[in-house]
Amino acid sequence: MRFLKYFFVLIIISSCKPTKDITRSTNLDTERLNAKQVIRKVSKSKSKFRSFQSKLKIKLNNKGKSKSYSANIRIIKDKAIWLSSTAGIVRVLITKDSLFYYNKLQKNYLKSSFSNIDEILGLKLSYETIESLLISEPVEKINKSDFNDSFNSKGDPYIFNWSIISNSSQINKNVFEGSYFINSNNFKINQYSFKIKQGRNNFNLYELSYFDFTEVDNMTFPSKIKLYKTNFEVQDIEQENSVTLNLDNYEGVLMDQINLEFKSIKLNNKFKLPFKIPGDYKKILIDVQ
Repeated sequence: MRFLKYFFVLIIISSCKPTKDITRSTNLDTERLNAKQVIRKVSKSKSKFRSFQSKLKIKLNNKGKSKSYSANIRIIKDKAIWLSSTAGIVRVLITKDSLFYYNKLQKNYLKSSFSNIDEILGLKLSYETIESLLISEPVEKINKSDFNDSFNSKGDPYIFNWSIISNSSQINKNVFEGSYFINSNNFKINQYSFKIKQGRNNFNLYELSYFDFTEVDNMTFPSKIKLYKTNFEVQDIEQENSVTLNLDNYEGVLMDQINLEFKSIKLNNKFKLPFKIPGDYKKILIDVQ
């Protein structure tokens, strides 16, 4: 369940709302696009496939302990996402309104509607959000007013800032900083980054990064996705009472890491999504603590 746990954490932070830009630079590169042009490029870069399938390697690293898994992923665009580990021991099915999971070794299962997950996480979750995260696309509409032009050199990513609007107890709304970075070559998402302050002396940094983009049938997909969770503790006593998070005053320790690697991506093939929960399996509860 560890992969599901951090996937839920990712969903929490990726469901936050954009915030107004507060950083401006005066040394602009004239070759750079403005916010309106970037938004238009992002819209044109969206993938238009009917179905997606790939072999998937999953590597989990928790405080230095690593585990690796092999799986298959299948997506029917705008309808369903299906994950199956080797020999079908663990399977996940995500539909437009529900999430399902079962484990043959532990003989347990999860079955929950998105409305139930909304109550637990304190936010509005959608199938579209999860699908967008997997294929490196924005989880919601991008607005010009959210543009951050602090990076101006040719080749730098385009940045949009985020703030949080959520009832979730998992996040301290008063000390949240978030942003996402758009690739300046293919206009897919390069990275989601979120800082969530946990107390006076520390905060967690979550980073969802996309690597090794590949072209399949004239559409662009990431070959690798990495999710990092790093805990930072203050080293400068004067920083304790500061609202601004200055990384120079903190020391970071990588706590968790999830690596996803897609291999042999194929588009628009016909396939089935076999999923049946045995009647004697025990139901489990969602836990994102």
